[in-house]
Amino acid sequence: MPEETSKNKKTVLKKEHLEILLEDIQDKLKFVVEGHSILNKKIDDLTNELHTSLKSTRDELVFLIKASIDKSEERLTKKIEDGDKAVIEYLTKKIEDGDRAVIEHLTKKIEDGDRAVIEHLTKKIEDGDRAVIDHADRRFDELNHKIDTINDNLKAHTESLDDHEERISRLESKG
Repeated sequence: MPEETSKNKKTVLKKEHLEILLEDIQDKLKFVVEGHSILNKKIDDLTNELHTSLKSTRDELVFLIKASIDKSEERLTKKIEDGDKAVIEYLTKKIEDGDRAVIEHLTKKIEDGDRAVIEHLTKKIEDGDRAVIDHADRRFDELNHKIDTINDNLKAHTESLDDHEERISRLESKG
């Protein structure tokens, strides 16, 4: 009889020990789940902040590019107008002097020069736009890659958490 009581006491102690361990594991699992929720919120907040920042940066770049184009257009227009005034005065004098050959020659030179200047400046503006857009696209791709990595890590963490919950459920059902 004393052996049986001793065995019962040992069984009760083992059961109590397992219950304490199970409670401890459950408390730790709750802590992990809370931490997981906090990380999810932080990731969502960072993702939203990142998207807002990217949109803002893109809008600022578009604004700066448009402003640069407008300034360039204004400067070109002024230079053309100023240049045209001087040329017109010179050509008018030449016409009055009767030198039509010189007028035709100068007119052709002005048209060729204007065309070359406009083409050159247009190419510089387009090259600058391409470089800015390419830089913004690279940054956007880098940030998307970081978000994908965070999502992959979160998914792995969630799967691990699900495995732990399943193991605890099995232990509870056995106990």
